[in-house]
Amino acid sequence: MAKNETLGASFSIDVTDLKAGLAQANRMIRESESEFKAAAAGMDDWRESQDGLTAKIKSLNNITDIQKKKVAALQAEYDRMIAEGMDPTSKAAVDLRTKINNETAALNKNEAELKKQKQALEDLGKESKETGKAVEDTGDKFAGLKAAGAVAATAIAAVGAACVAAVGSFLGLAESTRQARKNMAMLETSFQTAGLSAQDAEETFSELYGVLGDEDRATEAAQQLAKISKDEKDLAANTRILTGVMAEYGDSIPTEGLAEGMAATAAMGEVQGVLADALEWQGVNLEDYNAQLAELATEEERAAYIQKTLTDLYGESADAYAKNNAEVIAANKAQAELNEAMNELGAIAEPIMTTLKGLATDLLTSVTPFVKLIGEGLTGALSGADGAADSLAEGLTGILSTLLDRVVEMIPFAIETIVAIVPKLLTALLSQLPTILATLLQMVAQVAQGLAGMLPQLIPVVINTVVMLAETLIDNIDLIIDAAIELVLGLADGLIMALPDLLAKVPVIIHKLVTALAYNAPKLLAMGVELIAKLGMGLVSSIPQLVANIPLIISAMAGGLMKGLYQFVNIGGDIIRGLWEGISDMAGWIGKKLEGFGETVLGSIKDFFGIHSPSKVMADEVGKNLALGIGQGFEKNIAGVNDQITSAMNFGGGVGVVGNVGGRVGGVVVNQYNTYAQTHSRVELYKTKQATAAAVRLALQGA
Repeated sequence: MAKNETLGASFSIDVTDLKAGLAQANRMIRESESEFKAAAAGMDDWRESQDGLTAKIKSLNNITDIQKKKVAALQAEYDRMIAEGMDPTSKAAVDLRTKINNETAALNKNEAELKKQKQALEDLGKESKETGKAVEDTGDKFAGLKAAGAVAATAIAAVGAACVAAVGSFLGLAESTRQARKNMAMLETSFQTAGLSAQDAEETFSELYGVLGDEDRATEAAQQLAKISKDEKDLAANTRILTGVMAEYGDSIPTEGLAEGMAATAAMGEVQGVLADALEWQGVNLEDYNAQLAELATEEERAAYIQKTLTDLYGESADAYAKNNAEVIAANKAQAELNEAMNELGAIAEPIMTTLKGLATDLLTSVTPFVKLIGEGLTGALSGADGAADSLAEGLTGILSTLLDRVVEMIPFAIETIVAIVPKLLTALLSQLPTILATLLQMVAQVAQGLAGMLPQLIPVVINTVVMLAETLIDNIDLIIDAAIELVLGLADGLIMALPDLLAKVPVIIHKLVTALAYNAPKLLAMGVELIAKLGMGLVSSIPQLVANIPLIISAMAGGLMKGLYQFVNIGGDIIRGLWEGISDMAGWIGKKLEGFGETVLGSIKDFFGIHSPSKVMADEVGKNLALGIGQGFEKNIAGVNDQITSAMNFGGGVGVVGNVGGRVGGVVVNQYNTYAQTHSRVELYKTKQATAAAVRLALQGA
């Protein structure tokens, strides 16, 4: 803003080239406005801060200085032309006076705005001082409470401050939105005067605010469009024109100035204001254009002609801008709607503020005499006048009495209001409770359904990603293995190359290592003890978690093994099937080999044993000698077999076994005499029975 402080003062218009000087002045005005916007961009509302108001005042000062120079230059040019003999009634003289009037009107408007902002800055300073004093007074009043209990005082102050802030914010809307509500009322009046509706005014303002993002400029531009638009169609077309010009040239051609130029041109029949720039910069010859306007008889016809010309020049730019900046326009419109909502709240707060101001006025009027008495009493006390104390006491008593009277008057109303409000609030809350709960449950259900609906899409994506990674690694396993081999070979080569140096350094390294270990042995020992202690404590503290997780670990291992067993079963089956297929394929070959092998062996056996059909060798030599040998063996060993049977059957009770070979071959007679007492146990009887059976078997074998 340093440049703005001297911008207007240092600028001058060269009257020898008035047109160029005026164009330069307009550019400097637009530059000053843009610099203010840049400075105010970081402020929530520049009207509510001293920095914002100060920046606006500086910008207005610069613009006012430049505007004064424009008026002075135009007036000097007019005086010069009149002095040179120009007819005051000529078209050139009339046009020049019209320009002077328009620029003077702009100057007056700018000066009024400057005065308004200076007053706002002054009022803001007073409010800051009053707020500071109120804070000090509040601190004094709470001092006693702090002495009684600091915690209670802090809580009361916090709650009180929150309530005051909430009420203050609401009531403050009456003041902060007053100008905006006034502007909208003026805009609606302009539209209604032009035969349009208040709804048309709101929609046009919203569209322009969406493009400009500035309340004052949008309001002014909408007011001018109302003058040249006969219906909603005209409003939409003219708004499109302003959008296109802004898209082409930005602030170089002020939108509100263009709307004003369009309205003035339609009224006067000759191009006015910055409309000239909008036409000339697109190659339109102003003299020819003015000649065309002069042929049109009515203002409505001229307005339609201007609209068509500018639509042809800027319509496509407007459409492109609306498409490319849709989000910005939507955000600006949303801000306009929010501002409108705040304006409505401000309208609600306005009568409340008026009532409070009336009460405050009444209260101040009532206590003014007593305040006067207090002043007289203080003055008299300082000068030693008689009756000063009585005046002071009367004034204080009067103020206290007045305040108490007001409180007493308000108590019934306050009680009545509370009694009326509380049941309604509770009823409203209870009536809405089912709806609130249903809404919450619906939200939870929708979230759950949304997640459930997403899972079928999310899970395959995750799985596919894992599979893709695995497949990629497998597909490139050769490269990975080759790289690993190269790495290992490189390490081996490096070690081999460095081995002589390494061997040379080994004694030095060992010496230094031993020395360092010996020097740091106490530290290492202490650290080891501490480490073991910490590990022990960590393990002890982790035992519950480890024990708790053992079933999970075992379960996971068992699950993994069970899953792996299926693979082993499949692998085993594949192996068996492969073996069987191999054996099946070899069955013919093995059969042929076995057949040849059998024939060869059998032939050899026949040749060796002289076997024919029947075999004499087996009959005369083998069979005969085998029978004789069996007979001799039986005769030699029968006596021993008999002794063994007798010994086995000897239970101390006189058991005899006699083998009588009579006329029958192999006949055996076993005589058993049981002389034991009947009192023998079942075990003894069982043993006897078993011994008898064994003897019989031996006898039969011997036979």
